Amino acid sequence: MIRTELHKLLLCGIMTLLVSAMLLTCTSNNPTEIIGNRRPDTHLFLYPGTAGLDTTLSTQILHWWGDDPDGQVMGYYYSWDFYQEARADSFKWTTDEYDTFLVPIRQKYDEFEFFVKAVDNSALWDYPELKKSGTDNEYFQDSGESPGQYDAADIAFYFGDIAGIQTATGAPLEDLDEFDIYKLPPTDTTGAVDATPADLSFPVRNSKPSVRFVYESNPPDSIYAETFTTRTFFWTANDSDGIETITNYYYYLADLGETPPSDVKQWPNRLPGLQKNVTLRNLAEGFHVFYLAVEDIAGDLSPVIRYPADKGRWYVKEPYGDLLLVDDYEPYQDIGNWTTDFYNGVLDTMTGVNGFYSNWKVESLVPYSVTDIFETMNFFDKVIWYGDSNPHFQTTASSIYRYIASGKKMLINSVSPTRYIDGTDSLYLFLKSDSLAILDGVLATDIGRASKNSVLESQLPDIYPDLTLANFISYIDALIPSALSDSLFVLDKAPRGSTIKPCLGIRYPKGGPDQFIYLNFPLHYAYDIENPGRAENAAVIELLRQFLAD
Repeated sequence: MIRTELHKLLLCGIMTLLVSAMLLTCTSNNPTEIIGNRRPDTHLFLYPGTAGLDTTLSTQILHWWGDDPDGQVMGYYYSWDFYQEARADSFKWTTDEYDTFLVPIRQKYDEFEFFVKAVDNSALWDYPELKKSGTDNEYFQDSGESPGQYDAADIAFYFGDIAGIQTATGAPLEDLDEFDIYKLPPTDTTGAVDATPADLSFPVRNSKPSVRFVYESNPPDSIYAETFTTRTFFWTANDSDGIETITNYYYYLADLGETPPSDVKQWPNRLPGLQKNVTLRNLAEGFHVFYLAVEDIAGDLSPVIRYPADKGRWYVKEPYGDLLLVDDYEPYQDIGNWTTDFYNGVLDTMTGVNGFYSNWKVESLVPYSVTDIFETMNFFDKVIWYGDSNPHFQTTASSIYRYIASGKKMLINSVSPTRYIDGTDSLYLFLKSDSLAILDGVLATDIGRASKNSVLESQLPDIYPDLTLANFISYIDALIPSALSDSLFVLDKAPRGSTIKPCLGIRYPKGGPDQFIYLNFPLHYAYDIENPGRAENAAVIELLRQFLAD
């Protein structure tokens, strides 16, 4: 009996516990009870290629992602500790889950910290009247006077990929797609943000900068090259910590055989980090070497570079006389240097010149800098420029124009360049410029060539004599002088189907005195160098004498 009562009591106790447990279970799973949003969790990952053993580079590739137990992650706020130098609440909004960052290293070693926190879909994006433009995917609050169209009263919220508003006034605005709104930061994040942001610290060591000369801004540095006393050097620098960390350039001009001071920062010439070239003037005659190094904000220096290299030679020569003779003939077109010998032979013996002039051999060594081209010519009051079938008028035309416009004298003669300059005719373009209209145009003819002994008839016979060709001329183009120029030479016969003799030479300005002569043929083709006693040779000498006369 006692045992039976005891069993009943035990059974009642067990039943009571079971009922209590069921009641508790039902209460904790009651779907009508609101337990609140659960915040997301954020994870951060460093791309392994950017890490070293104890320090990293200033360029960091970071990946992050978020988990939300009761919803979904819609975006992230991220920040670097150096952002906080500008403002305490320095987190930036993004929907991306990776990015590449360049941290602003300003000393040899520094540490940086990155934070990122996920935002879930319980946040609010309350942007009334928000529309988007088809131009650069820009977002606007359509609150202006023209609903459905962009006008000046609409407020821009998102600028797309291009800075500034690209949408034209009156352009249509349309509704956003389902997920477009999330490109904008939420307007209310109460309870929606990870309360414990993921973060990583980065010990960063400064990277040394580097510098090199701009490609083809110097002649090949293994050959002998000459310049006059003005020379410009161009360079470009690089720093994996960012080009903005470049602070100074140091250069040193040494005589050949001189060793620059080993402490680059003691070199006497320093330039700011934004400067990418230097023009050296009044250089002393002789062999020189130009040395260059770059310094970054942490005080680290690049390796020193030089022009020319050990095997090369750079010689500076001072201007001699008031006449510059420009040799624009490639060696393969001047076999035996007979063209050079002709001009030098004439000028060495001509009364009034007597060898008192300077030579400038252009070929493929025409300076990279238009400053050097113009200043080289500007050392002299007169220039005679002779070229082959591929003269360097494309790279020198602006300097030639500037030289002529300055009032100095120039004579150019070359094989017709219209056939060889990729259709750009740069020489003729500047001859036809608004401020120096020497030509009205150029007319290609079908003569093909002018034969030996053809006569180039002078149109100014009181000053210049006729010329008789000692060699044939290929590819004749007729010049059309402007109203400001004189026709100087015409061929003694007209092309087939025409009665007009082609003009092969012009004189500017009209009526003189001579300032500029352009001959559309090589002048030395009218001189028989193998027969110096030929009577017609004297006309070439007379033309040069008249041009050089003051």
